[in-house]
Amino acid sequence: VKEFCYKSGEPALVDNRTMYPSAILLETADLLDRIRAGDQEARGDLLQRYRRQLDLFLRARLPVAARGLSETQDIVQDVCIKALPYLDRFEYRGIGSFWAYLRRIALNHLADVWRRFSSGVTGQRLPQETWCAPASPDATPLEGLLDREQFEAFEAVIGNLPERRRYSLLMRIELGLEYGIIAKECEYPSPDAARMDVRRTMEIVGREMAGDAA
Repeated sequence: VKEFCYKSGEPALVDNRTMYPSAILLETADLLDRIRAGDQEARGDLLQRYRRQLDLFLRARLPVAARGLSETQDIVQDVCIKALPYLDRFEYRGIGSFWAYLRRIALNHLADVWRRFSSGVTGQRLPQETWCAPASPDATPLEGLLDREQFEAFEAVIGNLPERRRYSLLMRIELGLEYGIIAKECEYPSPDAARMDVRRTMEIVGREMAGDAA
């Protein structure tokens, strides 16, 4: 399952039934303060709040053959373990900054998985597909590699966005946060202003990715 698809300027979210309530992420700053004060239980509590989103993020980007529940959970656990030693030194700049930190660790871990997976699939030309097409449940390894190229293109585009736009986009399409929270976290003057900027950002991302595919 991919967590976004551009439609009429508004990003379609992951199935909201799988989303945690936004309120559990609002305590991220408080938990980081507790971690800096030496509260060991706060470390596990903080990462637990992001596990479901990490699971969705990873499962969408894994090779099809490795998208089983157990495989994904193992990788989520590895990402959390790698994040643990640095939590007390993390420079918090809102929920978006912390999610960007976790997803960067996840992407680095995924690179290793993809290297192992793709070593046997070389010298083949990839077909054309839209970047928001859902993955087929019986997708071939070749189609899986195309998924990887699409996600890498997405990462390249958002990496060039200004920080506020990047964080607000990810908070909306990957964390499913309400625009009121995004406005507060990213210092927009209103929820409507946050909504409009996210929509503009999605338009930019769509154009850039369409240009790369041309």
